Amino acid sequence: MAKKIYGALKESFDTIYPIIFIVFFLNLFLKLSFPDLMSFLISSILIIIGMTMFSFGVNISLIPLGKEIGQSVFKSKKMTIILIISFLLGFAVTIVEPDLIILSGQLSNIPNLIFIITVSIGVGIFLMISAYRIFRKYKFNTILIIFYSIILILLFFVPKEFIAISFDAAGATTGSISVPLIISFGLGLISTRNDLKANEDSFGMIGICSIGPIITVLIMGLFYELKSNYIFKINESTNLISLFKGAFLNYGSDILISIIPIIAVLIIYQIITKKYNKKELKKLSLGLFVILIGLTLFLVGANIGFLKIAYLIGNSLVLSEYSYLLLPISAILGFYIVQAEPSVKVLTDQIESITGGSIPKKIIMLCLSVGVSLAVLLSLTRVTTGISILWFIIPGYFISIILSFFIPNVFTSIAFDSGGASSGTMTASFLLPLAIGATTALGGNIISDAFGMVALVSLSPILTIQLLGLIYKIKKQRSISTLTIDETIINYKWGVKNAR
Repeated sequence: MAKKIYGALKESFDTIYPIIFIVFFLNLFLKLSFPDLMSFLISSILIIIGMTMFSFGVNISLIPLGKEIGQSVFKSKKMTIILIISFLLGFAVTIVEPDLIILSGQLSNIPNLIFIITVSIGVGIFLMISAYRIFRKYKFNTILIIFYSIILILLFFVPKEFIAISFDAAGATTGSISVPLIISFGLGLISTRNDLKANEDSFGMIGICSIGPIITVLIMGLFYELKSNYIFKINESTNLISLFKGAFLNYGSDILISIIPIIAVLIIYQIITKKYNKKELKKLSLGLFVILIGLTLFLVGANIGFLKIAYLIGNSLVLSEYSYLLLPISAILGFYIVQAEPSVKVLTDQIESITGGSIPKKIIMLCLSVGVSLAVLLSLTRVTTGISILWFIIPGYFISIILSFFIPNVFTSIAFDSGGASSGTMTASFLLPLAIGATTALGGNIISDAFGMVALVSLSPILTIQLLGLIYKIKKQRSISTLTIDETIINYKWGVKNAR
């Protein structure tokens, strides 16, 4: 146990120290204040400890619980039960997602509760659709074509302010709580299938769930007006003790509220099934408690030290004589920041586990880092030039759907899951403030120029992982093999064992 904890702690440190180095290097030019640097350093330590605890808690609670519920639901073979449980689970884990709560508070003219409920309904509906796809064995790209066509049509009828917000909402819903639970629920659903494509279909649930918020927010745009009067606020307090103390209380209560629906699900499931003994219940309870502490530490660090330092870097770089460094520095920060996303760690661990190591975690992480780096570069280009996000969103998703016909299905599913997982807390608390800081310095419109960062962070990793899939396919076609090659998960060895 101690060895595993040490390994997780070292992995967390390895993801954060490059960001610490970059920030302190930039300080040589930007001369950031001592309290801000100390706040950032304390936050970095909190994030490292928080990531370690979160990872440990997820592995002993959320993943086993979600998988068990998925197995039980699927074994019933009753479509009505599968759909109802899927909707309730998707709605419950989204309505209390901290990232979504934060995003809703940033919008004018739309009541917070209405926005949150609308987005949560979208996730619930599309988790139903995802479960139905698994049950009926529909192709993943068929779902993409149908619903992204609907999105494309809606884009021409809604105000431009809602376009960026809708894609940002999709990123906000696939956060630290929802990603591990939805992934494990999908694994549970798929575990009762014995066909060769079962493991392949276990991916894609996060990608499909991300479609729901885009559509529901775009529909909301037909009825609401979003004024461009957004004001970004940063805490100017230099009293670090009171600053962090208040943050612990605020974010601790937010995470506690987020976990309450999961506790309710556990209690109801236990009452109905009597599945867990006292020892197992204690283990699940311990896991949820560790998640509560770990995620609180992570959010405090991300939203106190990281948020402000990112805003100051973006703002100060534009106003300084080193403004030409804005794009390259932002791209480098994007490369490393995605590695600190808790939901990304959960997803990459599951990919490596399910595929038996045939798609290594390091390769997926590299593709995500390159994708997010490109996304940040494009976002800051938008900030400095005012280019509409549609010039990136429409061609990007069009290319991704075209690629889905030329690569193994599993890579498309993994790609869209990765896009959803990449746009989490670190994007909202570091990359978006970076863009807002630059936009403010340039006198731009935050809603139309800075927002959309999350949308591009969701899109770019999809393309990089699909390109990885294309490379895999080309290399496989060129290799000499005694196996019959087709476009199923068996191509990449992790399904061969099951096939025997």
